[in-house]
Amino acid sequence: MAETTHDITIRTLTKELQAGRARPVYVLAGDERYLIDQVKNKLIDALINPQATDFDLSVFDTFKADAVQDALHTPPLLSEKKLVIVRQSDLFANTGSADHIDLSVLPDFSCLMLIEAKVLKSGAAKKRREQVMAAGGAFMTLSKQTAADLSIWLARLAKAAGMQLSRQAASRLIERMDSDMYALADALQRLMLYAQHEGETAIGETAMDLLIPAPLSVRIFDLMDAVSQKQAGIAFAIIDELLNQREAVPKISFMILRQIRQLMVARETGDPNLIKDTLKVPSFVARKIAAQARRFSDSQLYAIHSKGFDYDTNIRRGTIDDKTALFLLVAYACEAA
Repeated sequence: MAETTHDITIRTLTKELQAGRARPVYVLAGDERYLIDQVKNKLIDALINPQATDFDLSVFDTFKADAVQDALHTPPLLSEKKLVIVRQSDLFANTGSADHIDLSVLPDFSCLMLIEAKVLKSGAAKKRREQVMAAGGAFMTLSKQTAADLSIWLARLAKAAGMQLSRQAASRLIERMDSDMYALADALQRLMLYAQHEGETAIGETAMDLLIPAPLSVRIFDLMDAVSQKQAGIAFAIIDELLNQREAVPKISFMILRQIRQLMVARETGDPNLIKDTLKVPSFVARKIAAQARRFSDSQLYAIHSKGFDYDTNIRRGTIDDKTALFLLVAYACEAA
């Protein structure tokens, strides 16, 4: 989507701050904490004198009209601006009155940053939006990034540190960290430190397997891949690996049945976009689920899920232990697939 005067990206923000331009109001919406914190830190670095942080930076968890107004109208001590941050104001969620604060009339020496779960465009929120635009403020949408965007971002971080990260390695890392940018940044840092210690400039799969073990959800996906190809040996090896990692047997069984239910949904919808919306998963995960679902029939998935339910009933009755039931379920799944 093309940028407008009031809808900006982090790149635009960076250029404006480097040029000495700070807008009076920034309204941030989205669910990517890493990017929201990045914007917050950019504003702090650009506007706040480190020696006057306690005086010139005010942070509120929620919108408290009187306290926020007092902070905005208190001139900075040593900094370029008085920066006021409200982590969850709900000013754009049509809750409360629009008269708490006029966002179009703020002191020249202040900068207000509002972090919102969502920004509506009707009702009271429309009035506040008009106030922000009248003041020359900016709106920023900072949502979860696509796998492609994350891959580019990781490669740039690695390159900046003099390291190489292949697209395949980036994809594996994204899958293991479930697209969480904070977790990805931390994992990449560990991988780069290990590579530097080993005298290498490229991040390899050996280091990733050693330092960033695949989460349970990924290994369950691998297990179902083995089941779809009737590779019982590989499936049992994955179960042994998970047990050696001290994963709880009930949790493993639950995740297998959960994966089967997701495959049922994928079989029913067929469209990765619908799978993404229905299961609330990233796009690349939805595509993987759709591809795996095509390897099973509806009757196969139903039979495996029913058998899992039967074993669960027998566990509760005390006629079988949970570990035996887990291996029997995997064996049955390989046979039924």
